[in-house]
Amino acid sequence: MLLRLASATLIAAITLGSVLITPEEAERPPAQLLQETLRGAVRAPGIEQIEPAAGTPVASPFHLKLRFLDEGAVVDASSVQLSYLKHPPVDLTSRVSGFVGADGIDMPQAEAPPGEHQLRVRYRDSQGRIGFGTIRLTVLPH
Repeated sequence: MLLRLASATLIAAITLGSVLITPEEAERPPAQLLQETLRGAVRAPGIEQIEPAAGTPVASPFHLKLRFLDEGAVVDASSVQLSYLKHPPVDLTSRVSGFVGADGIDMPQAEAPPGEHQLRVRYRDSQGRIGFGTIRLTVLPH
C-alpha cells in the first residue's frame, strides 16, 4: 500500500510541471523596459535561448533551456537571477534554482499561462563580469 502511494506521488510529480509563471502574475501590466548597457571594451557574457527556440510558440508545460555564454570564465550558479518583466517585476529565482547549473538553466517541465512573457536573466562569472539577457516566450492557449 505504501509503495503504491509513493509510486502515485512520484508519477504525479513527473507528469506535472514546475510553475514558472502563475496566471495572476501574467495579468500584471508589462514593465517599462530599460536598456541595460555595460561600459568599456570588456566582453560581457550573455544568454542563449536553446528551448523553446526563439520565436517559437509552445504549449505549457514546455522545456526551458538557456545556456550561459561565459566567454571562458566559470559562471557562479548562486548568482543567477531570473525576473518576470512585469510591473512590479516578479522574482522567479527560487522557482528555477533547482534547475540552474554552471552552463545554464534546464527546466524540463516549465509551466506558464498562455500569452507573451518576457524574462530577464542575470548572472556573474568568475572574472566578476555580469551576464544578462532577455528571453521572450509565447505560450499557446490549451
